[in-house]
Amino acid sequence: MLFSYRAQNFEGNNVNGTLDAENYIDVRNMLLQRKLIVKSIKEVKERNSLLIYKRGINKKEMIFVFKNFSTMLKAGIPIIQAVDIMQEQVKQSIFKKALKKVKTDLSKGLLLSESIAEAKIFPTLVSAIVRIGEESGTLDRSFLQLSVFYLKQSKTLNKIGGALVYPAFTLLVAMGAVWYLTTAVLPTILNVLPDKESVGWPTKLLIFISEFVKNNQLTIATIFIASIILIPWILTTILRRQKDYWILKIPLYGEVIKKSKVVQFTTTLAILTEAGVNITDALDIIIQMIGNEAFRQNIRTVKGGVIKGEPISKNLSPILFDKLVITIVSIGESTGDMQKPLQDIAEFLDDEVDRTVSNMIAMITPISILIMAGIIAIIAVGVMGPMYSMYGSIG
Repeated sequence: MLFSYRAQNFEGNNVNGTLDAENYIDVRNMLLQRKLIVKSIKEVKERNSLLIYKRGINKKEMIFVFKNFSTMLKAGIPIIQAVDIMQEQVKQSIFKKALKKVKTDLSKGLLLSESIAEAKIFPTLVSAIVRIGEESGTLDRSFLQLSVFYLKQSKTLNKIGGALVYPAFTLLVAMGAVWYLTTAVLPTILNVLPDKESVGWPTKLLIFISEFVKNNQLTIATIFIASIILIPWILTTILRRQKDYWILKIPLYGEVIKKSKVVQFTTTLAILTEAGVNITDALDIIIQMIGNEAFRQNIRTVKGGVIKGEPISKNLSPILFDKLVITIVSIGESTGDMQKPLQDIAEFLDDEVDRTVSNMIAMITPISILIMAGIIAIIAVGVMGPMYSMYGSIG
């Protein structure tokens, strides 16, 4: 479960954030281990409504803002002025409002990391990295790290999305062709056929589809609209956990998702360990941002092992993480240098994602063409057969 907390450190500064834990007691113990005075702990309820469609920050604009923050801070521009400048630059209204709130909180004396956390719209990683940047005096470098990280993540997601465009387009075209021919063309031909019973099975199939569509247009439209609304809702609420496991089992696509999540894990852990975040806190952040329940559950196990004094590599699941990844993490732990090996494996796996996506496209394209050709062939035979019969009867 996810909990939000408010606490105070021994210097009297307020600390806000979120933690993934089994219950309130575990959260309180974690905060006490960090030498924080607990003020409040609340469970973050999962959205169980159609509000799942609410838009978050535009990632492209977020990358643009972080990169410019880095440049301006390096040039010596005060952070409150940098926020003011970027507030005028961004176009997305929700992002503009978030930056306005950050600026207001900064003017009240809050730290930038606290202001970002209070905005409640930025990814958890952002406030964590910014907090480390504030403590070490390297805010410009922190924002540069964030811009590079989210740019890589955006490119990976675009690759995966791009691989699905062609088959989705093919399916839509096929459905449109079947709908048009069975509702507009075929009924006209069938009306003048002398003998509807003597037609072949392709035509009979099209007749069945045509009559079914004609008699159930309202039902079909209702089911279609309901599916668009309900299926995403069900998959992100009731079946959210199961969906994450199912996705990883889809041939090729599941492999792409798995590798992209490993890249996310290794890259984030590399950034956080380089920034000086302790391992358990880093794993907490990754649990919240990994976006897949199978990985989330395994990282919880890894975190539990770390608390007991076990190495990270011991509890990494071989089903989710390649043997090479586990070996490199183990080597990094034994040498005391986690950051460089993690970055190297992340870059290697990023190239692997590219290759897997290319292979997926190479396989999906001919399969999509064959399916499309089969549908067109059935439609052509189903429509042209009766036409030839009609011409024969006229002759």
